[in-house]
Amino acid sequence: MSKRYYEDALPYNLNVKVVHLHPGNCTRNQLKKYGKTNAKYVTIAKIYDDNEDWHEPVATGVAACSAKDSPSRQLGRRIAVGRAMAQL
Repeated sequence: MSKRYYEDALPYNLNVKVVHLHPGNCTRNQLKKYGKTNAKYVTIAKIYDDNEDWHEPVATGVAACSAKDSPSRQLGRRIAVGRAMAQL
């Protein structure tokens, strides 16, 4: 999968892993555990350093879809990756 334009600002040794959680692929308890929210649709982005242990992310960003919004994977990814990049 090609990098998105907002991920191009990351140094070459950092990689992004994005997970979209929704009622079809996880339980409500998993959404609360990983997304830390009561939203039905949650996107989680984790940034890993190739030079370090892959089990510990360097930064994490979470985007939760409001009940009033319609879910969008692109927008969720953009928000979650942006929040993770802000932690760097």
